[in-house]
Amino acid sequence: MEEHVIGYQETKNGVRYAIYSALVLTKSQWYDRPVALMADKLLEHITVSRKWNQNPYVRLGTTSDLFLYHNHPLTSIRLCGLVMGWKWKLIGQEERAFWSLDDCSSTILCQCSKSQLLALNLPSMDLSGWTIIVTGKLLQDRFEFKVSNIEVVLSLQQEIAFWNLAFTNQKLLEQPWDVGESEISITPRRSREAFDDANNTNYIQQLQTLHFQENELLLASPYTEADVSGLGAWNSDLLNSTLEHDLEDHQNQSSGNLSSKTIRQSTLAYLIEKSMDEDECTIHEIANHVGVLVASASLQHYLNQLEDSEIVSQDDGVLELKNLQHCYRYIMFRFQSLINVQIPHIKIKYEQIKQFCNLHKLPNKLILDICKYFFNNTHIGNLINWWIEPVSEQSFQVHFTYASDPDPNHEGLRSA
Repeated sequence: MEEHVIGYQETKNGVRYAIYSALVLTKSQWYDRPVALMADKLLEHITVSRKWNQNPYVRLGTTSDLFLYHNHPLTSIRLCGLVMGWKWKLIGQEERAFWSLDDCSSTILCQCSKSQLLALNLPSMDLSGWTIIVTGKLLQDRFEFKVSNIEVVLSLQQEIAFWNLAFTNQKLLEQPWDVGESEISITPRRSREAFDDANNTNYIQQLQTLHFQENELLLASPYTEADVSGLGAWNSDLLNSTLEHDLEDHQNQSSGNLSSKTIRQSTLAYLIEKSMDEDECTIHEIANHVGVLVASASLQHYLNQLEDSEIVSQDDGVLELKNLQHCYRYIMFRFQSLINVQIPHIKIKYEQIKQFCNLHKLPNKLILDICKYFFNNTHIGNLINWWIEPVSEQSFQVHFTYASDPDPNHEGLRSA
């Protein structure tokens, strides 16, 4: 094995490539520059990247410092997508914003400190529904994206330009890096025993620092308790996330008109969030949040549907939210307990939810939308992905992927 090579990997097509030592990585054209990518590529390469970041001969500090795309070292990554489920969490003495970023390929959980967001001079401290470009590093232990910069996307053309750049980068990165002897100049390496002796103290200190940071998060706040986990979550909605629909929504937004789908999603999300703190809200508040006129036909039609289902009631422009609150809390607490023990599948029966909530007129589609809102905004355990499989007209099944294998004792199917 060459002096600058510490191991080998294979691509999914069987192409063998070398993993280079830390002395070589800084010579890569991708090193120390922001690289535009799609979110699904981070998930595709996370296993190999984690493996070699844990190796002391290649590691550059913590696993947050370096992401390996095959053997290309990426120290700064850029993603572009739609912001969903913006929430604030208190971690120790610091407020941090968490949100899901959907770029059509997949969804990734992002985080940024309040002080950093203030320094960026953004138009709002809640960017839900905005399309943004984020720059930062992937926290590989928890699979979360730590944001250092945010750029608001002002046009569809700007977003398409980013996609083109990301696709070009990914095409280049798919070819593993081949370093020739003439390209490098490395001082002969000492024996690994000597290397360990010289670096043992520093490496142990790194491990201690990481251990302290992780346990500080575990003890500092509800971020790692039942409602959210130190591992974060990467959720994907495979039923609705298609490039064609997202492009249609972006075109409607750029022309000043929101699609009916966007209005429904934004309205339901706002009502659920509102119901967690208050028992009622006005139609004027909803319209302001969604960004439409109170007289919007799409908004009024959806509110009428909600009223017909009895999940809200309306009186003189004021919506009563107690039934919605009751329904959502049931879904939230029921699923939290199952996800916490890493149940791989949950079978959701519409009729069971209707009976428990005493809302027999509740449409199945609305129950599905409420459940998807919960899954898109939950940060429980080491959940990293989820998808929905229709079972029948009266039920559907949610599949979960966790950061570690589920306990064999919990392999069975549960009903919610």
